[in-house]
Amino acid sequence: MIAYLRGTSGSGKSYVGFQFVETYPTMPVVQTGWLKNDKLKQVAYRLPGDLYVVGRYNEGVPTGGVDGWKPHDKIIDLVETCAGAGHVFVELRSSFSIPHLQRWSKAFGLVVCYLDTPLDTCVENVYKRRAKGRGWRDAGSPLNVEAMRQQQNQLFNQIPRYEALGIKTKVIDHINAFNGVRALLWDAGWRP
Repeated sequence: MIAYLRGTSGSGKSYVGFQFVETYPTMPVVQTGWLKNDKLKQVAYRLPGDLYVVGRYNEGVPTGGVDGWKPHDKIIDLVETCAGAGHVFVELRSSFSIPHLQRWSKAFGLVVCYLDTPLDTCVENVYKRRAKGRGWRDAGSPLNVEAMRQQQNQLFNQIPRYEALGIKTKVIDHINAFNGVRALLWDAGWRP
C-alpha cells in the first residue's frame, strides 16, 4: 500500500515523515544515479514490517521528503520499487500524474491523504521554519499567502476528481496526522 500525503507548505507533511523515522528503528535505503558524481544517496528508510519512508528526514535537511529532488521519474521508480517490497509512505507538495496514481491504485493499493491543516497554521509554520533558517532559497522573500490559499483550494478540489477516477482519498486530521497515517497503513496490513 502507498500512503501518499499531500498538503501545502507548512501543513505538517514532513513532520509525519520525521515521526516515522524517530519512532521506529530504520535502515537507510541508498541508490546511485541521483547525484552528478554517481555517489550513493540516501533515498528512503526501511522500517520494521517493510514500511519504506521515501525521502530524507534528518536534522541537516531543511525540509523532509522528496521536494526539490530531480528527476521526477526517478522518484516514481523509487516509489514503485519500494511498493514492490512492502508498504510506502511518501509526501510531496507537487503531484504525481493521474496515470501514475491510477496504476499505483491497481498495482499496490494507494490512498492519497490530505492534511486538513488550516491556512493560518500553515503560514505560521512556514514563518517559524524560516526564522530557524530552515527553508528553501526564498527564505528572505515575503510569503505569498494568496498563492498558498489557491494551492490549498486546488488540493482539496482534487478529491472528487480522484474519487471519480477510482483513486482512494482520505482527509487526515492535522492534529493527529502521524497516528492517522499509521492507522491507515495498519489497516492495509503493515505490522512493525
